[in-house]
Amino acid sequence: MKCKCFLTAVLVFVSMFVLRDAMAQAPGKISYQAVVRNSAHQLIVNQQVGIRISLIQNGPEGAIVYQETHLATTNVNGLLSIEIGAGNTSDDLGEVDWSQGSYYLKTEVDPEGQDNYTIVATNELLSVPYALHAKSAEQLSVPIEESDPVFMNWNRMDGIHIIESQIVDLQAYLLEESDPHFTGSIAATISQEDIDTWNSANNELWVANGNNISYVSGNVGIGEGSPLEKLHVKDGVILVSGSNGQGNSLTITGAGSRMFFNPWNASFRAGIVSGSQWDASNVGSNSIAMGENATASGLNAIAFGRDVKANSSFSIAIGKDAKTTNNFSIAIGSEVESSGYESIALGSQTKAFGDRSTTIGFKSQASGTNSIAMGFDTRADGYGSVASGGETKASGKYSFSMGNTTHAKAYASLALGQYNDTTVMVNSLTWEPTDAVIVVGNGIGAFQRSNAFVMFKNGSARFLGGQQDGPDVFPTKVLWDAPKGVFRAGRVDGAQWDENNCGVNSFAVGHNTIASGTNTVAMGNNSIASVTFATAIGYYSKASSYGAVAMGLFTEASGWGSFSAGFNTQASSYNSFVIGRFNQMPSNVNSLSWVSTDPLFVVGNGSSNSSRSNAMLLLKNGSVSFYGTQLVAGNPFPTRLFWVADKAAFRSGRVDGTQWDDSNIGIMSFSSGLNNIASGPYSFAAGYLATASNAYSIAMGYNVIANAAYAVSIGNLANATAVSAVALGSYAKAYGEGSYALGYSAEASGMYSIAMGNMAKATGSRAFAIHLGSNAAPSVGNSEFIISGASLIGGNLPWTNNSDRRLKKDIFYLDKENNLDKIMKLKGVRYHWIENDSLPYL
Repeated sequence: MKCKCFLTAVLVFVSMFVLRDAMAQAPGKISYQAVVRNSAHQLIVNQQVGIRISLIQNGPEGAIVYQETHLATTNVNGLLSIEIGAGNTSDDLGEVDWSQGSYYLKTEVDPEGQDNYTIVATNELLSVPYALHAKSAEQLSVPIEESDPVFMNWNRMDGIHIIESQIVDLQAYLLEESDPHFTGSIAATISQEDIDTWNSANNELWVANGNNISYVSGNVGIGEGSPLEKLHVKDGVILVSGSNGQGNSLTITGAGSRMFFNPWNASFRAGIVSGSQWDASNVGSNSIAMGENATASGLNAIAFGRDVKANSSFSIAIGKDAKTTNNFSIAIGSEVESSGYESIALGSQTKAFGDRSTTIGFKSQASGTNSIAMGFDTRADGYGSVASGGETKASGKYSFSMGNTTHAKAYASLALGQYNDTTVMVNSLTWEPTDAVIVVGNGIGAFQRSNAFVMFKNGSARFLGGQQDGPDVFPTKVLWDAPKGVFRAGRVDGAQWDENNCGVNSFAVGHNTIASGTNTVAMGNNSIASVTFATAIGYYSKASSYGAVAMGLFTEASGWGSFSAGFNTQASSYNSFVIGRFNQMPSNVNSLSWVSTDPLFVVGNGSSNSSRSNAMLLLKNGSVSFYGTQLVAGNPFPTRLFWVADKAAFRSGRVDGTQWDDSNIGIMSFSSGLNNIASGPYSFAAGYLATASNAYSIAMGYNVIANAAYAVSIGNLANATAVSAVALGSYAKAYGEGSYALGYSAEASGMYSIAMGNMAKATGSRAFAIHLGSNAAPSVGNSEFIISGASLIGGNLPWTNNSDRRLKKDIFYLDKENNLDKIMKLKGVRYHWIENDSLPYL
């Protein structure tokens, strides 16, 4: 008899002890086996463990009547075997009175092989130990010679022999039994129920048919007096044992609902079949099939569910219409198929065709070796490819596709998003630097595929987008061309970002920008940087020369290293800098080399292409001009201010013609006003139509002329035409060298002459003419001093109109004597007028 005890505490999963088959000579030991596991439920194999066995009477908490300890070693399956009664103990198993009450077996285990027992289990012993109790019948306490007619023979070796008539009469005889020896035997314990059961043998419940026996009607109970089913096993295990390949093979065939375990090939079946699914030809060795029409014909195959087929070795098919056709394959779900070696198909209508492929989801298919397809209707066709999401496809070797209807076509590529454009993916088997390695799709349909981002295997990248407003159908995008170092971001309507318009290390962002030169930058709208190191920023700006910069609206920088900023500005001169709007640039400037007279800095203030002008112009020689707009209506000539550096000349005001041309600009000259000319070196001209045309000449006023060296002309229509001549006043004329003309129409034509007053005339050399009248003045000759036209001079004292030189003689100039000493001896006085005290001191 065998009994299993389950130790479920922590480590021991199943404990089973077996009492040797009860014989007339019953031994005094009990076989015990247990499987030992650690806290992680892993088997403890080939390891010594400590175990303590205790027999407890009358309940799990009752008294211990026997206890022993063992050191046992587990085998490769974690199983240990001991014999209860052969351990280390001071107790005697033979002294246990099995007839007194119920007994429980308590096991304690120390996985470390010591006596620190941590695994405890207690189970009630049912009928097994009573074989030991039956041993007490081997010997009566008082030896006798049995002569009871009930027994024909009685001995320990042959047992008891009873004929049928004696069994029938046994009940009546037992009622009258008074033999003391009989009452002392085990037969005295036979109950009325036992007798009824014994006598019912004549009812023929069991029917023999050759070597076969069958139970005719009713239920069979094992350990159960009132069985509820055809076979009712209580508190025990149904054990079917055998040797693989020995005994009888499966003979039942055809449809039916059944359960069986066939030791011949260690197969198990439970469920229902409608045909030959469980015939011997469809039952693989060591296979398991459960459900409806489940077929497990492969070696070590498993099939659970309905119409499932595990037809290959070590395969598993679970679900409905699941099918495996290659070794080590797994198919779990509905209408799934796993035909690749070591392949896995999970979900619904999935197919795993490639070796070691895996498919999960609905209608997904993995045909590439080592491929994976997950999601809805995905396909992984490339070697080592992965497809996940919805209707995605990975056909390139080692490719990965995820999202919605994406396609990873190139070798080792990644496609995600939805409806990506595959034209950037070409080679599916080998690495191609110009192929895409990462693609993010943003298309809206199978015939409207597009990409939001593309990264190429050479490191280049592109970001692409769709226009969000208006009818424009050209998408926005960002791209990076790693081999050329090219970056682009924005939108183009044509070929602006094609290969021939992408300069090495160039940068272009915006709309229709072109950076075709090496190391160029183009930003904005329709800006163009076409030459090396050029930069164009703004709206229709253009940088067309080496290192040129154009910024703003419609600006152009065509000079080498030039800069143009503002609105419709042009920088055509070499290294020129232009700001403002509609500037004016000379047509003959040099754009490739330095010319000192070319513009260096220009501030434009024009109003249109046909009306260009400058507010300021600085030439490369340092000359500077400032221009302005005359506020008087209708005056077309602008005012300006400039500095001519190479001549140290300054101009401010306005000219109508060539007055400020280079030929009219004297060295270190100064001119301010309207139409003034300071053409002489160190000359000065101020006012209106003032002309200082000789060295050190000064002309100030209206239409004044100082055209001789050191000449000074100040006033209205004053002229100083001789060297060192001075003309001051209106119509004053100083024609003689060193002459002075002061007053209205005063004229000093003699050398060193002086003419003062109204129309005074000093025509002679060293003449001094003063005219106080309003009429014409006399001409004063050489060395004469005349005051004319005066009605009163010096108060009421008479004065002569003649020069006192005529009244004197022996005139001697004091310039050779010690005049200073003589002057210092003079006594000076101051006074007030008697009649006018308010006048200052004289």
